[in-house]
Amino acid sequence: MMSRTLLLLVWIGLWAPSLRAAEEIAPRRVVGVGTYYNLARAAYIQGRVEIKCEIDRDGSVVRTKVISGHPLLLRMAEENLIQWKFTGSDDPNQASLREAIFVYEFQLGEPTRDRPRIDFVFDYPNHILVKADGMCADHIPCNEAELREYEKSLKKSGRSKKSGLP
Repeated sequence: MMSRTLLLLVWIGLWAPSLRAAEEIAPRRVVGVGTYYNLARAAYIQGRVEIKCEIDRDGSVVRTKVISGHPLLLRMAEENLIQWKFTGSDDPNQASLREAIFVYEFQLGEPTRDRPRIDFVFDYPNHILVKADGMCADHIPCNEAELREYEKSLKKSGRSKKSGLP
Protein backbone atom coordinates (compact mmCIF):
# COMPACT_ATOMS: atom_id res chain seq x y z
CA MET A 1 0.00 0.00 0.00
CA MET A 2 2.81 2.38 0.90
CA SER A 3 4.61 1.73 -2.40
CA ARG A 4 1.41 2.45 -4.37
CA THR A 5 0.99 5.77 -2.57
CA LEU A 6 4.62 6.65 -3.19
CA LEU A 7 4.25 5.70 -6.87
CA LEU A 8 1.13 7.87 -7.17
CA LEU A 9 2.92 10.84 -5.59
CA VAL A 10 5.89 10.43 -7.93
CA TRP A 11 3.52 10.21 -10.91
CA ILE A 12 1.68 13.37 -9.82
CA GLY A 13 5.00 15.15 -9.28
CA LEU A 14 6.19 14.26 -12.76
CA TRP A 15 2.96 15.00 -14.62
CA ALA A 16 1.50 17.93 -12.68
CA PRO A 17 3.75 20.57 -14.30
CA SER A 18 2.74 19.43 -17.80
CA LEU A 19 -0.93 19.46 -16.79
CA ARG A 20 -0.53 23.00 -15.50
CA ALA A 21 1.17 24.01 -18.73
CA ALA A 22 -1.74 22.62 -20.75
CA GLU A 23 -4.18 24.63 -18.65
CA GLU A 24 -2.19 27.84 -19.15
CA ILE A 25 -2.41 27.48 -22.94
CA ALA A 26 -6.07 26.55 -23.14
CA PRO A 27 -7.78 27.68 -26.35
CA ARG A 28 -10.50 30.32 -26.04
CA ARG A 29 -11.53 30.15 -29.70
CA VAL A 30 -11.06 27.02 -31.80
CA VAL A 31 -11.63 27.39 -35.53
CA GLY A 32 -12.48 24.26 -37.51
CA VAL A 33 -10.73 23.30 -40.74
CA GLY A 34 -13.14 24.48 -43.45
CA THR A 35 -11.58 22.85 -46.51
CA TYR A 36 -9.45 19.85 -47.34
CA TYR A 37 -7.43 20.91 -50.38
CA ASN A 38 -8.70 19.32 -53.60
CA LEU A 39 -5.17 18.39 -54.64
CA ALA A 40 -4.65 16.53 -51.36
CA ARG A 41 -8.04 14.80 -51.72
CA ALA A 42 -7.38 13.82 -55.35
CA ALA A 43 -3.94 12.41 -54.48
CA TYR A 44 -5.42 10.75 -51.37
CA ILE A 45 -2.91 12.47 -49.12
CA GLN A 46 -3.58 11.88 -45.45
CA GLY A 47 -1.52 11.51 -42.32
CA ARG A 48 -0.14 13.13 -39.21
CA VAL A 49 1.14 16.68 -38.88
CA GLU A 50 2.97 18.17 -35.90
CA ILE A 51 3.27 21.93 -35.48
CA LYS A 52 4.83 24.04 -32.76
CA CYS A 53 3.19 27.41 -32.28
CA GLU A 54 4.27 30.46 -30.35
CA ILE A 55 1.49 32.25 -28.48
CA ASP A 56 1.71 35.90 -27.48
CA ARG A 57 0.59 37.24 -24.09
CA ASP A 58 -2.75 38.30 -25.58
CA GLY A 59 -3.41 34.71 -26.73
CA SER A 60 -2.73 35.19 -30.46
CA VAL A 61 -0.67 32.68 -32.44
CA VAL A 62 2.36 34.66 -33.58
CA ARG A 63 4.39 31.99 -35.36
CA THR A 64 4.21 28.36 -36.31
CA LYS A 65 7.09 25.98 -36.86
CA VAL A 66 6.74 22.70 -38.71
CA ILE A 67 7.89 19.61 -36.87
CA SER A 68 6.71 16.93 -39.30
CA GLY A 69 4.11 16.09 -41.93
CA HIS A 70 3.24 16.31 -45.62
CA PRO A 71 3.63 19.86 -47.05
CA LEU A 72 -0.01 20.14 -48.23
CA LEU A 73 -1.34 18.94 -44.90
CA LEU A 74 1.07 21.23 -43.05
CA ARG A 75 -0.23 24.22 -44.94
CA MET A 76 -3.83 23.37 -44.03
CA ALA A 77 -2.90 22.89 -40.38
CA GLU A 78 -0.90 26.14 -40.19
CA GLU A 79 -3.68 28.14 -41.86
CA ASN A 80 -6.09 26.69 -39.31
CA LEU A 81 -3.98 27.09 -36.17
CA ILE A 82 -3.10 30.73 -36.90
CA GLN A 83 -6.83 31.56 -36.50
CA TRP A 84 -7.11 30.14 -32.98
CA LYS A 85 -7.11 32.31 -29.88
CA PHE A 86 -5.70 31.15 -26.53
CA THR A 87 -5.99 32.34 -22.96
CA GLY A 88 -3.84 35.37 -22.33
CA SER A 89 -1.37 35.86 -19.54
CA ASP A 90 -1.27 38.80 -17.12
CA ASP A 91 1.75 37.43 -15.27
CA PRO A 92 4.62 39.95 -15.74
CA ASN A 93 7.19 37.28 -14.76
CA GLN A 94 6.13 34.97 -17.59
CA ALA A 95 8.05 34.97 -20.87
CA SER A 96 6.44 37.04 -23.61
CA LEU A 97 5.89 33.99 -25.84
CA ARG A 98 4.55 30.61 -24.80
CA GLU A 99 4.97 27.46 -26.91
CA ALA A 100 2.60 24.60 -27.58
CA ILE A 101 2.73 21.62 -29.92
CA PHE A 102 -0.37 20.51 -31.79
CA VAL A 103 -0.89 17.24 -33.62
CA TYR A 104 -3.29 17.10 -36.56
CA GLU A 105 -4.52 13.77 -37.97
CA PHE A 106 -5.86 14.10 -41.51
CA GLN A 107 -7.98 11.18 -42.73
CA LEU A 108 -9.85 10.61 -46.00
CA GLY A 109 -12.93 8.46 -46.33
CA GLU A 110 -14.96 7.16 -49.26
CA PRO A 111 -14.65 9.19 -52.47
CA THR A 112 -17.44 11.50 -53.62
CA ARG A 113 -18.03 13.95 -56.47
CA ASP A 114 -20.09 16.19 -54.23
CA ARG A 115 -18.69 18.85 -51.98
CA PRO A 116 -16.72 16.87 -49.38
CA ARG A 117 -18.05 16.50 -45.87
CA ILE A 118 -15.41 17.62 -43.39
CA ASP A 119 -15.47 16.61 -39.74
CA PHE A 120 -13.30 18.49 -37.27
CA VAL A 121 -12.70 17.17 -33.76
CA PHE A 122 -10.54 18.94 -31.20
CA ASP A 123 -9.37 16.57 -28.47
CA TYR A 124 -8.07 18.75 -25.63
CA PRO A 125 -5.28 19.63 -25.02
CA ASN A 126 -3.47 19.32 -28.36
CA HIS A 127 -4.91 16.76 -30.77
CA ILE A 128 -7.00 17.63 -33.82
CA LEU A 129 -8.73 15.11 -36.10
CA VAL A 130 -9.79 16.21 -39.58
CA LYS A 131 -11.82 13.69 -41.59
CA ALA A 132 -13.01 14.40 -45.12
CA ASP A 133 -14.50 12.55 -48.07
CA GLY A 134 -12.05 11.43 -50.75
CA MET A 135 -12.28 12.72 -54.33
CA CYS A 136 -13.41 10.76 -57.37
CA ALA A 137 -11.43 10.84 -60.58
CA ASP A 138 -13.44 12.34 -63.47
CA HIS A 139 -12.88 9.44 -65.84
CA ILE A 140 -14.12 6.51 -63.71
CA PRO A 141 -17.38 5.71 -61.91
CA CYS A 142 -17.30 6.91 -58.32
CA ASN A 143 -20.07 4.89 -56.71
CA GLU A 144 -22.57 2.09 -57.40
CA ALA A 145 -25.10 4.38 -59.08
CA GLU A 146 -22.48 5.79 -61.47
CA LEU A 147 -21.21 2.27 -62.21
CA ARG A 148 -24.73 1.11 -63.12
CA GLU A 149 -25.22 4.18 -65.34
CA TYR A 150 -21.88 3.51 -67.04
CA GLU A 151 -22.79 -0.13 -67.69
CA LYS A 152 -26.16 0.94 -69.16
CA SER A 153 -24.43 3.36 -71.52
CA LEU A 154 -22.05 0.59 -72.64
CA LYS A 155 -24.97 -1.73 -73.31
CA LYS A 156 -26.85 0.95 -75.24
CA SER A 157 -23.87 1.78 -77.42
CA GLY A 158 -23.01 -1.86 -78.04
CA ARG A 159 -19.47 -1.52 -76.66
CA SER A 160 -17.96 -4.16 -74.42
CA LYS A 161 -16.77 -3.38 -70.87
CA LYS A 162 -13.27 -4.71 -71.45
CA SER A 163 -12.31 -3.01 -74.70
CA GLY A 164 -14.74 -0.15 -74.88
CA LEU A 165 -15.19 -1.11 -78.57
CA PRO A 166 -18.40 -2.36 -80.33
